[in-house]
Amino acid sequence: MKSLPIDKYEQIEAMLAGRFFDVVQEHGQDPRKGDFRRFISVDRQQIIDYLRLHSGRAMEYFEKYSAVRGTHDVAVIFKDGAEYVVAWMDRGHPRDVRRFSDIAEADAEHMLINHGKY
Repeated sequence: MKSLPIDKYEQIEAMLAGRFFDVVQEHGQDPRKGDFRRFISVDRQQIIDYLRLHSGRAMEYFEKYSAVRGTHDVAVIFKDGAEYVVAWMDRGHPRDVRRFSDIAEADAEHMLINHGKY
């Protein structure tokens, strides 16, 4: 069993892969008990810096999640011209729309929303 706290790079990779709950369990915790967000210690800038260094991972994440086109209670990420857009869908209408010129910043925003950090 791995110890806590979870290494920041392991956290980021787990969030990128959609495996954060699995990683928390590997560290001997049950993410369903209590608030799992307490195990997230990385901040936005650390995620952005990581994604800028690993641009291939940033593109993989974007491609995976931009294919998701939910219409209600889901975070979406897509490209609009030269900008990357992150929004929360509410009955088919985008809310809290944020635009980014940088894929790393857009991915970080989307990851944090998907992991309850907003």
